[in-house]
Amino acid sequence: MSTKQQSFPPTPGLTSSVANQEPIVSPASADCRISYLSHLGLIAVSGPDTDKFLQGQFTNDMRLLTKNISTLGSHANPKGRVLALCRLMRWQDTVYLQLPINNVSLLLESLIKYRLRAKLDLEDTSAKLATIGLTGECLPPFLQSIFGKFPNQINELLAFESIFLVRLPGTGYRVQILGLTEVVQDLWTKFAMSGANIVNNNHWLLEDIRSGLPTVYPETAGMFLPQMLNLHKLNGVSFAKGCYTGQEVIARLQHLGSLKRGLCRAKVATSTCPHPGTLLYAAASTSEQGAGNVVSASLTATGECELLAVVELAAQSGEVRLVNPEGHLLQFLPLPNTNTIA
Repeated sequence: MSTKQQSFPPTPGLTSSVANQEPIVSPASADCRISYLSHLGLIAVSGPDTDKFLQGQFTNDMRLLTKNISTLGSHANPKGRVLALCRLMRWQDTVYLQLPINNVSLLLESLIKYRLRAKLDLEDTSAKLATIGLTGECLPPFLQSIFGKFPNQINELLAFESIFLVRLPGTGYRVQILGLTEVVQDLWTKFAMSGANIVNNNHWLLEDIRSGLPTVYPETAGMFLPQMLNLHKLNGVSFAKGCYTGQEVIARLQHLGSLKRGLCRAKVATSTCPHPGTLLYAAASTSEQGAGNVVSASLTATGECELLAVVELAAQSGEVRLVNPEGHLLQFLPLPNTNTIA
């Protein structure tokens, strides 16, 4: 199954799991920014057994996924380790799973393995639907003038015949538009001609990082428990639903309160961002597996690297460095109040 997307107006894109391309446009240079989110793929799940099947395969509660609200959810292996982290969105009798395009095949293979006799279809629709992202204070009046409405709440979804909009957490207004490629391309042209600044996907990933939204790539699939990624504070894990793959381990960790690693945000004084899964070193670490691992990283406009990392709790109060004692020092930054953005 191919994950190649349709061609689109040229814009610098994210071609790997780490955003090491040119820095994003300076925030002072533009109020309205637009990115073609070619680094994200989509899996469509449709059929009468869709919700029942996903309820047994994802950590979130499918009963809370309405046509007006998107949510985060993860698919874990039997050991409770996250194989894929998705944004789930319901549009036109189909549930779409959005995740890094280079992780689509892994998730599809795993879901197909569990499908058995479930009456549903699983399809990689990355080449059929396009996704663009917009940020800036211009968005409420701008989108209101085009669509007649604006998603006022975080995670709110507005559905139309050929596209849908989803409001996401961010340092300011942030909305992604998904839908039929030709329709989204027309909107792209309209936004660009209206003066929106085209920026590369570093900008979008950086907004994810600053919002405390983790990403799971092939390099880190099977590495983290959901709680290590803060998913229990992002409405990405339900402890009130029935059984799902990995549920026993995930629930036991929550009830015992034995989490030893947690999500942190940091910056590093280097223009070469570490790849997902990069090992962290801390003298205070008591683990043979190192002090933690990088989750995601992106270059900033000032040439530094900001990242999310899962770090051993015992090491978070001391020095933590990339790879070894001589590696770049992590300067920890505050995570947003995730309970307000879930």
